Amino acid sequence: MVRERSDIMIWKKIDVQGDCHHILWKAMKYVEQLLKQVYITSIRDGVHSITSFHYIGRAIDFKRSGKNKKQLREAINKFCRDYQIPEQDFDIIEYPELDIFHLEYDPK
Repeated sequence: MVRERSDIMIWKKIDVQGDCHHILWKAMKYVEQLLKQVYITSIRDGVHSITSFHYIGRAIDFKRSGKNKKQLREAINKFCRDYQIPEQDFDIIEYPELDIFHLEYDPK
């Protein structure tokens, strides 16, 4: 577990391995503010397509925690505005059947 403030936490599934790109990790701070608690299910580990951004540390999967893609997009867009990063550099995929968001940093 990584703790930033007492009311906001990031949890990692016990077998999650690896690190992620520093810009993606900064964006996750905005996700924390939205979700309050983030449960990461995959960074560089797991089984993904051969071209997956997970393998190079530019993708994170995490539990949706009752939020939807629009809410997550708003949090990421705020991060992009604050850091002057193009909003289209972040791709979001929602897997409601798994209760997972996939967030990747893909600079265009």
